[in-house]
Amino acid sequence: MDFDGVVEGVALNEDYRVQDQAPATRVTSDEKLIIIIAEEDGVDLRVVTVTLPEFAAFPLGQEVVIGAKGSGAPYLKASVGELDDFTRNDGVHVLNSKNTRFSEALQGTLFLDEENGELIGSFSADMEDGGHLEGSFIVASN
Repeated sequence: MDFDGVVEGVALNEDYRVQDQAPATRVTSDEKLIIIIAEEDGVDLRVVTVTLPEFAAFPLGQEVVIGAKGSGAPYLKASVGELDDFTRNDGVHVLNSKNTRFSEALQGTLFLDEENGELIGSFSADMEDGGHLEGSFIVASN
């Protein structure tokens, strides 16, 4: 099985691994691009988000520094929580987590490039809880 998003390392005081066949992207109203790499195993939901402020001006093809949220630099967050899997009254299936724990990257690097309509990225990040994550992803460019 091929995965377009893989994250490995230590975060939240445990071995941390996420494998996602189809990472998602979201563009916010203030033009941030959020890349979402997620995996659920029937018990827990693990999610890594990579947020790129002012994506339209993001420098492709070069390594950039990951910073803290609000610094203007890209930032990364990892989470794990108990899987809360349900279907709403309107029929929409929802994957969520409860009792969720978070860790943000303190520093690191991110490389992002575009090829054939896809964004291809990799990162290495030191986490606030003392852990370290490395990951890669491929998502459709919007």
